[in-house]
Amino acid sequence: MSNSNNFTNDHSIEIEYTLLPIKIASININSLLRPNKKLIITEALNNNTYDILGLSETYLLTKKRKILNNQINNYLSFWSTFSHTY
Repeated sequence: MSNSNNFTNDHSIEIEYTLLPIKIASININSLLRPNKKLIITEALNNNTYDILGLSETYLLTKKRKILNNQINNYLSFWSTFSHTY
């Protein structure tokens, strides 16, 4: 689906706008430590075409993240870590 609009003002500047649909999903997984949750996520990603998927509260250590990255094809991942200060 593409929609282009051209606008010309007194200075002959042409501006073009294109609308591109994207699929975004966000899941609070509340721990990916159980194998069945990892399987559900990998199957969902491999069977759907999300442009952006956010997973929160995975509780995965760095080593486990690398293993999960290898199981999910065609996606680039970014991870952040949060630790309590109390």
